[in-house]
Amino acid sequence: MATGWRAAIAVSMLAGFYVLALAVVGALGLAGYLIVTNANGGLQIVIALVAAAVAILVGLAKALKRPRFTPHGVQLLEHDQPQLWAMVRDLAARVVTRPPDEIWLVPEVNAAVTEDASMLGLRGGRRYLLIGLPLLLTLNADQLRAVLGHELGHYSHAHTRLGEINYRGRITIGRTIEQLNSGGILRTLVRKIFELYARLYFLVESTVSRRQELEADQAAAAVAGRVAMQTALRELPVLVAAWNFYLENYVSWALDYGIAPREVFAGFPRLLQARHAELANLRGQDLNESTSRWDSHPSTADRIAALHTAPDSGAVTDPRPAWALVAGMDRLLAELERSVLDFGDRQLLDWPAYTANGILASEQRSVDAMFRALSRVTGRVPESFATILAAGEAGRLGELTDQLSRAGAPEGGLGSALVVAAVRSGVVQVEHRWDRPAVLRFADGEEFDPQPVLDMLASGPDGAARVRNWLPQVGIDPSRAAPQQARADAATANVVGAMANLKVGKQSMDLVITDEGFVFTPCPKSADKGKQRLTELIGGRPVAQLATEPGNVWIPYEEIASATLHRAVPVKAALALHNGTTFDFHETMSGEELGKSSETLRKVLENFAERG
Repeated sequence: MATGWRAAIAVSMLAGFYVLALAVVGALGLAGYLIVTNANGGLQIVIALVAAAVAILVGLAKALKRPRFTPHGVQLLEHDQPQLWAMVRDLAARVVTRPPDEIWLVPEVNAAVTEDASMLGLRGGRRYLLIGLPLLLTLNADQLRAVLGHELGHYSHAHTRLGEINYRGRITIGRTIEQLNSGGILRTLVRKIFELYARLYFLVESTVSRRQELEADQAAAAVAGRVAMQTALRELPVLVAAWNFYLENYVSWALDYGIAPREVFAGFPRLLQARHAELANLRGQDLNESTSRWDSHPSTADRIAALHTAPDSGAVTDPRPAWALVAGMDRLLAELERSVLDFGDRQLLDWPAYTANGILASEQRSVDAMFRALSRVTGRVPESFATILAAGEAGRLGELTDQLSRAGAPEGGLGSALVVAAVRSGVVQVEHRWDRPAVLRFADGEEFDPQPVLDMLASGPDGAARVRNWLPQVGIDPSRAAPQQARADAATANVVGAMANLKVGKQSMDLVITDEGFVFTPCPKSADKGKQRLTELIGGRPVAQLATEPGNVWIPYEEIASATLHRAVPVKAALALHNGTTFDFHETMSGEELGKSSETLRKVLENFAERG
């Protein structure tokens, strides 16, 4: 399909939506006029018709505002990076297009082009080429050349201008439908009409987008070589998996404890080097991607297969690592970190200290949760891990473990207590590793494994006595594992849902559902703007702050003894807390939610009901 035809289809479908929207507005206006002139009463219907028409017009007006593209990263200026710019200019000349005006280094596993086009993308504008840092750190020069050739191929086929048209269509349709999300039956009916058009629009757009990707692949093969493009495509899923693993397991996992790592971007190549065997294994696996007609890209396997017949005349042999094309890589890593990472007031630590402090904080939270559970079943807060050892010697460890399970204590609390005691006693150190998870070691280098000690503890009174005698022999003081937090806070809680206009007793309250507990917050009696209020509620401040604000009620899951689900839809439930109080609440007919929050709430309540 020629670019001109694709542009014509995209513009026509976008224009068609405006025609549809204005036609619906006209129909609503006509219906209101007929009711006013031919019937007595019907004021509420007229108001509903006018409100729906205004909502559509507001959505169309909002969609006309196109924010200017703002890159987030480090700009790579030509006088600083002559090799990279020379490659890009050469590729642009080969695919017969104007080169980008700016090149930016960004912290993503991606390369992309965009253009500040105007007149719905029909007139060109300033061009940007974005290069993801992970690509520079992992691809070779041939593969990077292919990836950039692919992106510049989008320019040569005017895909970036079509992208502006598609973007405008998505925004126009999305914002118009969004304006109709709340309201009565009439708004719902009008929204369904627009949603049907949206499905058709997105289906056509996805088909066009997939074709664009295949065209850009062919352009890349022509200027950089078929093999370079195929191997780059094969490398990208591996790189995405490695990058996500790195961010989750090395960078972000301990941020909730008030600390953050230094040299975030410099750490990624260390991980790649240390785990090269695992990455090689990933490269050897089959590409099993599930795709649908709604996807904007063909599957990687289909793209690689489509390149088998591509021309290979542009092949260049340059096996150097891609980062060799960029001057001052260490400086750029530090500059990118300063530009895009904001860790707030968290303490910045080197990697070994970040890992060690993070593990200790994580284990301490588990210890605190275990001790809080013990206090609920025994009536007093245990002094330290030594208290549990004494219970083991008295033959009460099994009973205590059962009570902990019923009280909702986290699994592994005993192991966490042993680790905390060992680390705080100074005889066990946390060793940061790139090739595997962190390791606990004694000073002589022997690895510390808590499991044999826990097995001995669980074997009976004699085993508990042997553990109590062994600990001081190796320098571990069990009293160093003591409770530090008497009540669960929301410092590490993450929002998983939010619901507006619930009734708690006779009071109207909004509910924020987190992975660690519920936050109930008073709300106006008026049911209007529930979703807007929820969005502002969870977007304006951390959960920990929300949980402690005056008037709000924070109920950690660990304080819930059981839940009774009186009615599933709409939800009506009662929470029984360990302190003997109950908490009754229910959804109202005017309630609103973000996403499928009511379903999330039901699942949480059902889990507590089953445990109770």
